[in-house]
Amino acid sequence: MSKQIAYQYRENGADPSGWDLTQFLRIPYTYNFKPEYQQNGDQAPVVTITSMFHGFYRPEDFTAHEPVQEPTGGTDEPVPDLRGLPSVQELLDRSVVPERAVWLFYDFGENHKEGRSGALWELESLCREAGFTKEETFRVAWESAPNKYGQDGRPQSALWKEVLKNYDQHQEQLEDDSTDDSGFITLSTLEEESVSWLWHRRIPMGKIAFFEGDPEGAKSLLTTDIIARVATGRAIPLADAPGELEGSPRDVLVISAEDDLRDTIMPRLRAAGADISRVHITA
Repeated sequence: MSKQIAYQYRENGADPSGWDLTQFLRIPYTYNFKPEYQQNGDQAPVVTITSMFHGFYRPEDFTAHEPVQEPTGGTDEPVPDLRGLPSVQELLDRSVVPERAVWLFYDFGENHKEGRSGALWELESLCREAGFTKEETFRVAWESAPNKYGQDGRPQSALWKEVLKNYDQHQEQLEDDSTDDSGFITLSTLEEESVSWLWHRRIPMGKIAFFEGDPEGAKSLLTTDIIARVATGRAIPLADAPGELEGSPRDVLVISAEDDLRDTIMPRLRAAGADISRVHITA
């Protein structure tokens, strides 16, 4: 239930990042006892209310909140046996490991803008980017200084779940993004599509088209006629195939910097038979 509340109000600052059942919303006017505050000798901050509404939740109210899905991969893979993995020193001595990963390994979070949680997540990400297996990343993360799970006495499965989440999110991002780091798109990642036409072989749908010609060449007249036909769903003449919107009236947005709305544009559209209730013009 606390997860649903956190996700519902994450744009207002609620933290939806926790997936452990022991995480609850912080109670106002209590102290936020995080280890990094104690290690730095800082006084634990007090949780305050920045805004509120005077309402009460009922159990049925949560049906209106978006469902919260657990991250994939979190429970099917068993926690690795650390005894069967290389030592942390062997892993961090690899030439592909960036210096920042080593620095984060010894950082309790006091030097990271997002504290222990941010330092731990970045360490996991750097290990993943260095080619570590999930099990090797788990080995490094478990013995690292920002390991909040071990410091708080939580089981290894909690950290293993976060490592899996890190790898899963990265894989999902790769699958959703067909653009590589160079900014180029590999054509084999795309699917071919057919061109849809407003006016067959003259005006494509979803693309920019220009009418170019000398003054008094009826460009505005042609544009007015096309607007009227789109707004009423009528066929466009001189086409060797029906247009995509033929028989399906649509709204039209007109941007004009020359003609007056009342004495020019509206009379022309009426004369062309347009449904002016579907025609909108920028103010």
